[in-house]
Amino acid sequence: MKTLKEISDELSVSKQSVYKRVKGSLSKSLENHFEIIDNISYVDEEGETIIRNAYAQDEKPGSIESENVSRESNPLNESLSKTIDLLREQLSVKDKQIEQLSESNKSLLQVLSQQQTLHAASISAKESLPEKSFTETEQTETQERETPLKKRRFPWLFKRN
Repeated sequence: MKTLKEISDELSVSKQSVYKRVKGSLSKSLENHFEIIDNISYVDEEGETIIRNAYAQDEKPGSIESENVSRESNPLNESLSKTIDLLREQLSVKDKQIEQLSESNKSLLQVLSQQQTLHAASISAKESLPEKSFTETEQTETQERETPLKKRRFPWLFKRN
């Protein structure tokens, strides 16, 4: 004997669904195969096969209810399939755009890396120059600017070449 809970777990349906079926449409056929002991419902092996057959008939694909549903939803299926196709096309376009953007991003990162390397090299080159020579040239330039030109007294005697 099995409980209704065990049968419902095996059929992957709720316990309430099995109980309603047992008390409703299957009550006459399960009359001799159903017992309640300590508020737990038990069904023997023959009753279990009756319940399984009842659920198996509901799952048949050629039932009248499923045919009506498929006929009624046919225009709906067409519009949904068109919408799905449209969305798939848009998704493929977006995928291409993402691919192009990622490629351009890679190239920009490469250029940025090269620019940073160049900048670092120029900074290190400036640092490696001797500071004294740089400051000496600045000093000589400032001295030349500050000293006024002297008038020569005897230009014919001391000619410059």
